[in-house]
Amino acid sequence: MTNPIDDVTRLIGVPIKKRHAARLTMRVAGSGPALVLLHGGGGSWTHWARNIRALSRDFTLYLPDQPGMGDSPNVPAQIDIEPYTDQVIAAIDAVLPPPARYGIAGFSFGGLNAAVIAARQPDRGSVISR
Repeated sequence: MTNPIDDVTRLIGVPIKKRHAARLTMRVAGSGPALVLLHGGGGSWTHWARNIRALSRDFTLYLPDQPGMGDSPNVPAQIDIEPYTDQVIAAIDAVLPPPARYGIAGFSFGGLNAAVIAARQPDRGSVISR
């Protein structure tokens, strides 16, 4: 029996490395300027599967499973946004130590988090949200 994540990785068709950054699980693919991609609520990095091949041609993609989702550890159900984004920022800082700059994009719940993170790190993150 195959692992569904392995199937997704094969279908994407580009090398994807699994890393642990701070407390979160993150996938890394591609080369070029850093671009952090935050998935929507109730999902994982695989929400970006259809975009990874194209984006990885021009960017090094950092795809964390956000806290409490995918392969990352659970968080309290009623966690506030600041401690939640603290965990995502810690993971970003682990793979892209300050003062490294990066783009950050998200959709739905990930778009909210991307905007909060970019506002908290205006000298580092440039937000792209849909």
